[in-house]
Amino acid sequence: MRGEPGSVWAFVACVSLATLVGLWVRFNVIPAHHAMYLDEPWYAEASCNLAHQGALENCEHRWTGRACTPYRKAPGWPLVLSVPAKLFGCRSSLGIEVNRLLGTASVPLLALASIGLGISWWPAGLGSWILAVHPVHAEWSATGETNVAAAFALLLGVCALLHYRLNRRRSLALVGVTSTAFSVLLRPENLLVAMALTLSVTLCRSLPPRRRTMLALALASLSALAFVPAASLWSMNEAISGGAFLSLSNITQSFRTLGQQGGWQIHGLVAAAAAVGVARLGQSSRTWEATLVAGLSLAGIASVVAYDRFAPRMILVATVTMLAACGAILDAPRRKGFVSWSTVPAAAIVLSVFWRGHLQAAARPSETQLLETRSVQSVTRATWPADGLFIAEQPAVLTASGFKRVMSTREALSNRAELSYAVQELPVFFFDDMYCEDGFRGGGSPERCRDLTRAFSSSEVLSVGLHSRRYSVLRLTRAVGTRTTGERSSDASNGSLD
Repeated sequence: MRGEPGSVWAFVACVSLATLVGLWVRFNVIPAHHAMYLDEPWYAEASCNLAHQGALENCEHRWTGRACTPYRKAPGWPLVLSVPAKLFGCRSSLGIEVNRLLGTASVPLLALASIGLGISWWPAGLGSWILAVHPVHAEWSATGETNVAAAFALLLGVCALLHYRLNRRRSLALVGVTSTAFSVLLRPENLLVAMALTLSVTLCRSLPPRRRTMLALALASLSALAFVPAASLWSMNEAISGGAFLSLSNITQSFRTLGQQGGWQIHGLVAAAAAVGVARLGQSSRTWEATLVAGLSLAGIASVVAYDRFAPRMILVATVTMLAACGAILDAPRRKGFVSWSTVPAAAIVLSVFWRGHLQAAARPSETQLLETRSVQSVTRATWPADGLFIAEQPAVLTASGFKRVMSTREALSNRAELSYAVQELPVFFFDDMYCEDGFRGGGSPERCRDLTRAFSSSEVLSVGLHSRRYSVLRLTRAVGTRTTGERSSDASNGSLD
């Protein structure tokens, strides 16, 4: 690595400060929140079941007993969350806590990846500073979704393989291959990036032919194997996309969504900086490194077109690979007397001012569920009967927060006679949350909620405010048109024939 005397210490100080800034942004500026309406409760519940019952599944209470179905999504994230769930107990915020740590850890890891690309010590910190204040990465680091974790896993894999190329340590090759494959287990679309990385390895002339062949085979086979458990998601995404998954209309809509949400300004700036960095790498006889970054970035961007919504978060894998090359912009031979290392944090400070509006918007996220991080305490701290039956349109939302006997609205309405009996014998509660709103795209959810509230008398036991709305927890008391046992006894003693 090139650099003036003491540049290593300057690099360490620069990246350490960037890490502290990233930590502050993710733990203090951006509040913890759930951004995906149902995915995150699925992750939390499945990880809890795996940790304590040894099965990756989602469960609910039915009239015939407890029923569980296999977890439908990619298994990587519940596997990760099952470890803290086993050690510290189950709660719906585990994904947020782990993501904040991984998002912060991505900051110094990015600097190490830049070093692996051959960028000098202090310029290698530029990408870390940009990532530390990157609004989209920071916002999704404070959620329980999988994108930040998948980007971290891929970045770890790329970083390890870059340094394996330099010092040939087998442990680095092992970390590189397994971490890259695990990123596919977290986000199946990362298979595109893993294949691009495999191709780059086969073209790496600094590795002996036998080593690069073995490494490429290991990467391809393990990544493909990691994709198998999530192959069924294709049909799910077909359904989400209206049967037009990866169609031209969806591709167009993906980039339109990116523009509408304002993410194009952030990602466009990163892409432009990466393009300059890649060009600089190529000019300095680091053609393979430039090709690697370009290939991984393009593969990461290609995965965005698979979805017709949420494009900004989908591009985070490409973001970390592009940022790794940004330091090359400031990299130059020492004899040219290029800018000092202090330019790196100075550039990031200017950038954070430019991104101030995006950071402020990310600091005011909207919640998506009744049992959310900002309102969950008022619900979970309430005293609920141990033998209570809790009904919700989406049971995972309650199960992920520790409620035991949770029944779906569909199941509750499937046997109204049984429910009428249960209401008289047990404390039964209904969570009238966002899934009961007319605007929710959840099939017959609003109709089922209305059927339930019309069929039974109820009283509100708790009201929770959530993004300018009020949601309620209702105690079901009896079926409409029926009398309680006490009322029937009173009528009988008064000679009533009703």
